[in-house]
Amino acid sequence: MAKILLLTLSLVLTSCFEKDEPLDGVWSLKLRIQNKEIPFQLHFQENQKVDLHNGAEVINLGYDLLNDIVLIPILNFDALLELKQDGSTITGNWIKPNREPEFRVPVTGTKVPAKIKVPKLGIPEKWKIELSDKDKTKEGILLFTQRDDYTFASVLTRTGDYRFLTPKKSGDSLVLYGFDGVFSFFFDGKLSGEIYEGTMYSGISSQKSFKAKVNPDFELPDPTKTTTLAGNLSDVYLKKLNGKTESLINESNKDKVKVFQVFGSWCPNCIDETRFIKKWRERNKDKDVSFSIIAFERSPNKKEAIKQLKKTKKMLAIDYPIYIGGLTSGTKVEEVLPQLKNFISFPTTLILDKNNRVRKIHAGFSGPATGKYYEDFMMEFDSTIDRLLKE
Repeated sequence: MAKILLLTLSLVLTSCFEKDEPLDGVWSLKLRIQNKEIPFQLHFQENQKVDLHNGAEVINLGYDLLNDIVLIPILNFDALLELKQDGSTITGNWIKPNREPEFRVPVTGTKVPAKIKVPKLGIPEKWKIELSDKDKTKEGILLFTQRDDYTFASVLTRTGDYRFLTPKKSGDSLVLYGFDGVFSFFFDGKLSGEIYEGTMYSGISSQKSFKAKVNPDFELPDPTKTTTLAGNLSDVYLKKLNGKTESLINESNKDKVKVFQVFGSWCPNCIDETRFIKKWRERNKDKDVSFSIIAFERSPNKKEAIKQLKKTKKMLAIDYPIYIGGLTSGTKVEEVLPQLKNFISFPTTLILDKNNRVRKIHAGFSGPATGKYYEDFMMEFDSTIDRLLKE
């Protein structure tokens, strides 16, 4: 709690101090974590705006100045960059204020003339990858997407994707790294023919061995056949952000096609899906479809969860209902939605027809970094909604 108060006080006091001249230009930084260096860039703009460039991904942020300290909150997440400029160099830390033990990772950087591009590497596009942690092994798909002037990668699993990773190849060494302000990944491995294996480092302590093999035909289990729902959501009553308790099926949506997102504001894939839905709604204003969020938060209590969700609602301009499902620390999704079976992932998307029957459940989300899988998801979503609207 002391850390939260200190951070809040710092942000409030920003306006009480004489501010330095705003930063400008492009800065190349490195996050040093688990004896690995993860590069990323910050592009400072006018009006205290800054873009975090994670390879091919651009994350729009703002910053505050406290004397010579630059504070960059990472969207609505429990994370920030705390930096100090000294001429053409920057030093500081990546911090998660509410973590115990303390989460503080050193950051260093210098000013550079322009954005660094990643050339085409001539790497096969699709690999089957196995990630192993002690006695547990998880399968996924390692994807490389190559454009004219850059290359990016991602790992897709049954529960979602690792978002954007940047590849760097030297001889038989291939590293993949990514930092979006919330999560950090570093794959350190060797290429031998069609085999790529090594160790994946994430966060301040997690390590997993991995082995990938070129396999253009490998697919994960169908995400629409993993989770099922038996029963009627009209039997589920939850409290909304405004404090009102109501059934998930109510007067405002009972005769409409309905989409429910099982969501967490702490979940980057959930944020990606919500951005997709926002764009879909903007393109399809003529389609009478009801959207709702059922949120499960990592906040210490429900009061903080509501505060966090209101912040997320504002950040993403969500204009449809958000229901409070519970806290992930003490509530299982299946306890709140007992009709839901084999729940494996945030987000999970439920699509119901006009008669309130569940017609499709999609576990996980294949985001923009997954290329064809993201395009397939968008096409599948469109076709499902259009079919149900015509019924």
